[in-house]
Order: sequence, then C-alpha cells, then structure tokens
Amino acid sequence: DQEKRKMMRQLLELYNAVGITSVCVGSGDGQQLEMYKKMSADGELTVRIFQNIYFPGKIPAKDMLDTLKRIGYKTGDGDDWVRVGALKTVVDGGMLTGTAYLNEGWGEQAQKLFGFADPHYRGELFFSRKELETLISAARETGWKFTAHVTGGGGVDTLLAAFEDADRSASIKQDRFSIIHGNFFSQEAIRKMAAMGIYADMQPDWFYKDGNGLLRILGKERLNNFHPYRSLWDAGIMVGGGSDHMAKLDPDLSINPYNPFLSIWSVVARKTENGTSINPGQALSRKEALQMYTINNAYASFEENSKGSIEPGKLADLVVLSDDILSCPEDDIRNMKVLLTMVNGRVVYKKDPK
Repeated sequence: DQEKRKMMRQLLELYNAVGITSVCVGSGDGQQLEMYKKMSADGELTVRIFQNIYFPGKIPAKDMLDTLKRIGYKTGDGDDWVRVGALKTVVDGGMLTGTAYLNEGWGEQAQKLFGFADPHYRGELFFSRKELETLISAARETGWKFTAHVTGGGGVDTLLAAFEDADRSASIKQDRFSIIHGNFFSQEAIRKMAAMGIYADMQPDWFYKDGNGLLRILGKERLNNFHPYRSLWDAGIMVGGGSDHMAKLDPDLSINPYNPFLSIWSVVARKTENGTSINPGQALSRKEALQMYTINNAYASFEENSKGSIEPGKLADLVVLSDDILSCPEDDIRNMKVLLTMVNGRVVYKKDPK
C-alpha cells in the first residue's frame, strides 16, 4: 500500500507540472477509493480525485438493485479532495483492437489488419439494450450517475436507446449521465444526447493519435462523424475533455498523452499527430476548448459551484501559463508551459527558472 501511494504521489506531481488540479479516475473499486482517502487524510494529495466505480460483467437483472444498495456509497459522497464518481461499465470493445461496435462492418482494410474472417464484422457488444436499461434504472434509484465506455457508433446508439428507455419512466436530463469516448456521433445521436442531457466525455488524444490510422482503415467518408466537437457543442451538449492516460509517464508520449495543452491544440487546430487535417469544420475556438478542460469537467462531476473557474468563493485551484492561450500563435498552444500550479491555495508546482 505504501509503495502504491508513493507511485501515486509521483504521478500526481507530474500532473501538477502540466497544470492538472483535478482528475476523474476512469474506473476503480472501493479499495482504490480508500487509498485516496488515506492519502488525503495524510496531506499527500496534490490533485483532487473524482473516482468512477467499475461495475463488472453481467449481473442478473433481478440482482442489480440489491448489488448497488450493498456498495454503501454513491456518486458525490466524499469531500473536496476525494469524491465518489459515476457508476461505470464497458459497452463495447476498442478502436485499436478492431472490436469497437460500429454501425456497419469494419470493412476489408480492417479485415486485413486485424485478421477478421468477415469484413462485415461490426465489433463486440457486451450488453444488450435491455440489460443496459436495467442497469441505468438501478443506478438512478440508488443515487448514482451512470456512464459507460463506448468506442463505436453502434455502441453509442445502443446506449442511447437504453437511456431513452430509462427516460420514458422519468426524465434523466438532470442526472448528467455521460458517454465516455463515444468517438462516432451521428446527427441523430447528437439530437438524442441534447434532448436527454447526456454529456460527451471526450479524449482528443484519440483523434490526435488515432485519426490517421482510422482514415486509412475506414476511409474519409466514415470519419465524418469522428470526434464532431463543433456539432456536439452547437447542439448544446456538455463536452468534457480528458486524456484516458494509462501507461508511461511522458505528458506528450504516454498512452495516452495527458498534456492538456496538446489536446486543446488538437481540438482547435483539428490536426492529427502527423499534421493531417480531418474535418476542420468540427474545430472549436480556443475559449471553448479551454472550457472543455475546466468548467465543463466541473459540471460533469457536479462541482461547478466550487471549481472549474476562478471566481470569489471557489476553491483556490489555478495555474499560471507561459503565454496567453487565447491569443498566442496557434501552434504555440501545444508547447504551452506551466509556470506555477496551485491547489487549495498551496503551490504544488513551480517551474525551475533555469
């Protein structure tokens, strides 16, 4: 436990160095949550934690409600340092394994790359619409925000259909349910999300790192709905920005890059790692992209009244940057340096003047 805490302290210090003051831990369990609580009690946290709780596999529908009641906590429980996040599950596979559940077959290029027997293979779907609706309803009844890993358009549509089923019983618009990743959002999916208040929990680094590969595999036309930030934003959907950081420690080279300024640049410039422009009309303004990583994420965790913007009465979490992100040359955004990071009024990172 002490070794894990030491490694976590080191990781949080790296996050502070790129201006991160709060994180949403994508998934975890009660044991991990307790570790963060202990670190907080001992004054070891330099980043605020909102930890999603992973709901594994398939539990019989009749047992879901009792299972959630036995957990003993729910979304929002905790304090300003450590809060319980959303109830999270996994709806489909992954983009880079060819298992994301698409609306049509992956195609011949993917068949060659991944070794599919059938080019009409659409990917893997782990929950039916009915199973998801049962889980969503159980989450609502026990006070949980619900979210799910979904990477393909077919998975997005399946989850939205389940949200619609739950919404018919009672409106879910105030529950701030979300879709993690999503990647592909049709105009109909965007319309449904706006109507039900579903948040888009996006990772621009997927566009930055994977856009070129997907362009070769799926073709230009099928990428028309890939990370459509402008369409989501203009529809009134709350779009949040994250990294999906999993492995390695370099902010720009890890899996996935956790440097928020690289991500903001990608959203604004609408360019991939090798400089390819894909659907430039889906770019956001600098101010909008900055909102993705600040106030929008605070809304997603029900904390917009305490953080996400610099205002009287809010927590003293802020950064000082090397340049004006709203007016500097566009390509300088990705190289923005953090001079100072403050969390709760305490300086947790200061750039060496050398």
